[in-house]
Amino acid sequence: DEWNVGKSIDWHLLEFEKHYQIQQYVKALNHLYKQEPALWKYDFDGKGFEWINCSDYEASYVSYVRYADKKEDTLVILANFTPVPRFFHTTGVPYAGKYEEIFNSDSFEFGGSGVINDNIINSVERDYDGKDHAIDLRVPPLGVTILKYCGE
Repeated sequence: DEWNVGKSIDWHLLEFEKHYQIQQYVKALNHLYKQEPALWKYDFDGKGFEWINCSDYEASYVSYVRYADKKEDTLVILANFTPVPRFFHTTGVPYAGKYEEIFNSDSFEFGGSGVINDNIINSVERDYDGKDHAIDLRVPPLGVTILKYCGE
C-alpha cells in the first residue's frame, strides 16, 4: 500500500524480524548522522570531503574521508558494491593512529552476515592510495563500513 495520511502506520510489521532489523538500521543511521559532525558540518564545502579511492572499478568499491573541525571527528568510509566480502582489504587513511568502526551495514543487528571490524585498527606507515598511512580491515559484501579516527 502507498502512504495514507488517514491511516495509522503499520507498526505491527515490526513483529517480523526483517522489518524490525530495517527499523534498527534506519535508527542507527539517524543517530550516527546526529552524533558525527563530519557527516554534516561541511556538506556544502569541499574541505569536508576527500576521495581516498574512487577508481578501482574491478573491485567495485569506493573509499573517502569526511572531515569536521576536530581531527578526532574524521571519518573514513568504505563501500563495497560486490557480493564478495573483503577480509583483508587495505586502504589509505589521512592520519597515523587508531581507527574504530562506528557503523557497519553488515551487522547481525541489521540482518547482515557479520563481516565487521570489532577491534581498534592501527594504521601503519605505508604509501597507499596516495596517503602516507594505511589500515587493513574487513569490508562487508554489498555494504558500508564507517571508521572514526581515535588519535595516535
